[in-house]
Amino acid sequence: MVITLVEIIVQSVIQVVTCSGASPSNCLSCTPGQYLFQNNTCSSTCNVSNGYYVSGQNCLLCNQRCLTCSGPISNNCLQCRFGQNLQQNNTCPSTCNINNGYFLNGINCLKCNKNCLTCNGPSQDNCLSCPAGQHLYQNNTCLQTCDINNGYFTNQNNFLQCNSNCLTCDSLENNCKSCKKGFYFHQNNTCQIECKTSNGYYLNGQSCLKCHFSCLTCKGPLETNCLSCPKGQYLSKVN
Repeated sequence: MVITLVEIIVQSVIQVVTCSGASPSNCLSCTPGQYLFQNNTCSSTCNVSNGYYVSGQNCLLCNQRCLTCSGPISNNCLQCRFGQNLQQNNTCPSTCNINNGYFLNGINCLKCNKNCLTCNGPSQDNCLSCPAGQHLYQNNTCLQTCDINNGYFTNQNNFLQCNSNCLTCDSLENNCKSCKKGFYFHQNNTCQIECKTSNGYYLNGQSCLKCHFSCLTCKGPLETNCLSCPKGQYLSKVN
């Protein structure tokens, strides 16, 4: 059977509703169930999982940075091509600026909380470092002020918590400067719940101070104000 030129042309454009010529790339619109591509061809499939999106009956190209998308511009991306990360504004930059306000979550580049400079999550307690003028607390939040009069101390750009017995401390968490109510300040800069006044210590306000080595017990305000002496020694009346 001989196929005429007319039959070939009819077969090539059978899927076309309107066209501007006899070639398969001269389509202007397609029959129902077909998609019109930007090269003016018609096809029954539109590869929306790899660089195309559907708009009405048209199968259109995504922006070159998008693997999948909902529209033609760079901030219409739904997924990015390999090696790129999707940001919350639906763009696919070549890098994720994890040193300035962003963090990676799988293949997505997401924005840190506004209080964080760097972070590992979206919440205000996911900060890893803080913007200038703010300081990082041990609970991974960033604040402008450190309550150094109530259980915290500064270490470089970080706000750290004192030992739980300390009211204030300096440079190290166990280096107490004053104690919380119910604790006594010892000369080794610790806060303890007990002051052994029956064995070589005396109270001066909230401070627990060591008696002079010659005293078993003393009353202060001087370490030599002995009340009793170790075994084998006698208490002099001059105190």
